[in-house]
This record gives sequence, structure tokens and C-alpha cells, in this order.
Amino acid sequence: MMIETALGYLDMGYRPIPLIPGTKRSRVKWAVYRARPPTEKEIRSWFRSGPRNIALVTGNDVVVVDVDDPAMACMVIERCGYTPMRCRTPGGMHLYYAMPDGGLPTAVRVHGMPIDIRSDGACAVCPWSRNAAGVSYEWVTGIVPAADLPPLDALWLRERMPKRVVTPTMASDNAGRAVRRARGYLSHIEGAIAGEGGHARTFRVACVLAIKFGLTEEQAWPLINEWNEQCEPPWSEKELLHKLQDAFKLRVL
Repeated sequence: MMIETALGYLDMGYRPIPLIPGTKRSRVKWAVYRARPPTEKEIRSWFRSGPRNIALVTGNDVVVVDVDDPAMACMVIERCGYTPMRCRTPGGMHLYYAMPDGGLPTAVRVHGMPIDIRSDGACAVCPWSRNAAGVSYEWVTGIVPAADLPPLDALWLRERMPKRVVTPTMASDNAGRAVRRARGYLSHIEGAIAGEGGHARTFRVACVLAIKFGLTEEQAWPLINEWNEQCEPPWSEKELLHKLQDAFKLRVL
């Protein structure tokens, strides 16, 4: 059944990847699928045996607003526009939109609220996944082809995003170069392993992004998420964000 589900997502213009059952952790290194969709052969090999959770890679033309409090979904829809593609998660809701003009970066806790933006470098768990307690992800409405998603009105989100930069903003060209250099640097850093100095290694990676390369949290977040794929086991989003924020606190001392 999950093979058919994943292939259905692919046919509708999405990029499905397999997750470890009951978790949000990927079974494969998925950074490559930011640039291209998986093939039918890859999907069949991922989902042909054993249970799997499933997620859709975001970015490119798809952005997901993730709210941890279902009551906040109405506020997001009121301010960012209606979308017919909504997924009820075990604790909240995912709202799917087309990427707005000018793009929108991946971000966590927009304006300190339980609202995350899943864009480039991120993914969104989707049906028919289940969490560790067996609670399922469910579509509130039908699935809309990626090409037919309504555009996100991002003005409110951009205005309300916390200003986390503690040094003057880099010029766009310099910022792009810094991100590319940081990504290249991380490609040579082995993932953290639990019980083998994993906490210290991950914190050093966060400090490299924040201090050595001078990135903003919005720039650093997708990079440390990519690196996290090779950790054993990968850190949860909450743990990873905590380490990143601690690194940025050092930058202002």
C-alpha cells in the first residue's frame, strides 16, 4: 500500500522519501532529492519491504506551514491564504502552499510561536505515517497536485519572523558564498554517533555555522539538518534547534 501511496505522490509532483517507522527520521540520505525527484525504481526499493513512514521534500515549488497548535491553523489561513491541501498531524496541522515570489526560507518558531516554515532543506511527514504512539497523519481534504497549490501570501510571515541576526547582514552575494562554503565544509565532517562524543561534535558543527561562517539561524538551519542525516541516530528537531541556538548565544558574548 505504501508503495502505491508514494508513487501517487510522485505522480502529483511531490518528492516522497522513506522514514523509519514511528519517527521523523529518514531511512536514506535525501539531500540529493532537493535537486531532483526520486525515481520510480528508488521508491519501489524503499517501500517494498517492511513498514515505513513517509515524508515529502519541501522547497522548490512547495512550502509547508507547520503549526503545532491546531487552533493556529485558522490564523495562518486568514493571514496567508486558503489552501485545500491540509494534513492533520498527531499534534497540529500542515498547510501546503506554492512557494511565494521571492521564496521563503525554512524557519522555526516564527515570531516565537509554534509555527515552522518547511521550505528548502526540509521535509514534511505525511499520510499514511504514524508516530511512535501509533497516531496517524491524515489528509483533512484531498491531495492537490503540486502544480495546482495556491500561492502562499508570505507578507505576514516575513514581517513576523524573529530578527535573529546579531551582526550586520551580509550582502546577498557574500551570503550565498558563505552558505556554499559552509555546506562544503560540512560535507567533510562525519556525523555524530551517540555515546561517542556526539553531543560535543554536534555543538561544534553548530558553532562553525554560527561563528566561523557567520550565518544567520535561517541560513544555518537547513545545513545542520542536512548534516544531521548522517548522525547515528539523527537528533530530533528540538534537540538540534537547541544546540544551534546555544551556538548563536556564544556569538553575542
